[in-house]
Amino acid sequence: MKKIILLTIGIFYTQTVLCQELTPEVISTAGDYFVGTNATLSWTIGEAVIETFTGTNCILTQGFQQPFISVTGIEKLEDKNLEIKVFPNPASDFLNVRFIATEKIDLIIELIDLNGKVLLNEEIVTDQLIKQINFTHFKSGSYFLRIRKTDGQLLEIYKIQKIK
Repeated sequence: MKKIILLTIGIFYTQTVLCQELTPEVISTAGDYFVGTNATLSWTIGEAVIETFTGTNCILTQGFQQPFISVTGIEKLEDKNLEIKVFPNPASDFLNVRFIATEKIDLIIELIDLNGKVLLNEEIVTDQLIKQINFTHFKSGSYFLRIRKTDGQLLEIYKIQKIK
């Protein structure tokens, strides 16, 4: 009986001892990390190689300090008759907006910069499955894509990141 108890304790002890925790680290000449009420800021100096490669279906960024970019549905109201997909985000040349609708709906698409200036205001009908927005003439940065019905009802607002 003692052997079984000792064997059980030994197995449990080795399982807890062999566990490890890995956290990302960077060795640089300087850097810091700050946390505020609405944002975080992380920076380093001395990272020798940082490059971003863009393909048709993916984006690869090298280096330890990665920019945080995500598709953000800032505001979304439920509409069971319409599903909206926005891709790719971040966008470089074109942004696609896909509509899956059970009925024909008239919509307005607006692209807005961070200053609130409306860069694109276009009325479309959801029988057009994919709307492609040309991003080549816009500067790199953040934009908002607002989609609403023609009666003014807001459906979704997306945060879009333009790269290169």
